Amino acid sequence: MAEYNHQGFRLLYVDDEPQALKMFEIAYRDSFPILTAASAPEGWKLIQDMSDQIGVLITDQRMPGETGVSLMQKVQAEYPHIVRILTTAYSDLDCAINAVNLGGAFAYVTKPWEIDGLHGVLKRAMEFFIIRWERNRLLHEKAGSLQRMLVMDRVRGLVTLAAALSGTYRNTLNAVASYVEQANLAGVLQRQKEDLYSLDLIKAAREECETIVFAAQRIANEFKTGDYSGNCPTSLSETINEYIQINRDAKSADGVQLTTLSSDSNVRCFGNKNLLLRLIDLLVSRIGDMDGEDRIVTINAEPASPSKAKITLAVDSPEWKRDQVSSLYSAAIPLHDWPMGLDMDILSVFFIAHHYGGGVKVLDASPVGPGFCVELNVDDTDDSSREVTREWLDDVFRHVELWRNIV
Repeated sequence: MAEYNHQGFRLLYVDDEPQALKMFEIAYRDSFPILTAASAPEGWKLIQDMSDQIGVLITDQRMPGETGVSLMQKVQAEYPHIVRILTTAYSDLDCAINAVNLGGAFAYVTKPWEIDGLHGVLKRAMEFFIIRWERNRLLHEKAGSLQRMLVMDRVRGLVTLAAALSGTYRNTLNAVASYVEQANLAGVLQRQKEDLYSLDLIKAAREECETIVFAAQRIANEFKTGDYSGNCPTSLSETINEYIQINRDAKSADGVQLTTLSSDSNVRCFGNKNLLLRLIDLLVSRIGDMDGEDRIVTINAEPASPSKAKITLAVDSPEWKRDQVSSLYSAAIPLHDWPMGLDMDILSVFFIAHHYGGGVKVLDASPVGPGFCVELNVDDTDDSSREVTREWLDDVFRHVELWRNIV
């Protein structure tokens, strides 16, 4: 016979009769940690405050203001892990049916109780809770291990991708490191754990290989689909104005209104104008895909430092939602629901920006954002290249491990 620790979680009893609460606590306090509440609202407040400590709820049905079945319904909707028992002095079949159908009752007990009989019901209810809690804990640990393995493989794949593109772009490892470091992997991965319970590992491994091959082809094609040869000092303001003039009507049809505050034509960077136009278009297109409604995007160029210039794209909304920001980093996150094709656009922006000695920051809230800030070198100085070393990989993987800190 399995031994269960009945002291690990609390048992909450809700009843409007003070004498019943007192008798219940005296009868069962040696077997379970007991909480009591004199009304359904009081019980609901305890559950909200201590939901992770309560294993079993037993509630009287007929109480002023709110019935036990009503309380059980709320608990079932918000805290389904808590096992629920209904008790009443009235042998009412409708109450029993409602307790099961509406409140998901584990048991229905009539008053007056038979002390030993109710003790058996409470013991079975707590053991049912413990078994289910332990199962969920084991599944959580298994999912976490699988998830860590998949994410590590994805990051290794991105490192391989960076090496494959090193002949096309400069500073590819910097780009991948910056991309992974900015991704909120902890929050996204926590929400995706349930996807892992039915994971086909062989299929997932094959899809990972296909994803990296697809990424290499897509990003390498950024150079092949236009005239991106040759680099020189380029006016960012003139580039932005040219982009808006060419794309204003097409983007407007997609619900994105383009505007600029740039007036200083002396804001310059070193690069290829066509590739910079492509960088801006990737960001504007993603903004249009993310928001799903009409937006004004203000594109501006300004000095960032004596050696850096920056392009900012600001959207006229107070903030981006969590899933919108997460989608920007989907190239680093396996098992996502975002369609293939959106995965690599922001990663391409990182590669382009780092190619010109700069970087990318996601501005997820006002007053500056939401939007993007891209920094680029003013001249052809390249002092930020990075090699693949054990220390570098450890640093990148440290960011992947952040999800471990989430309960």
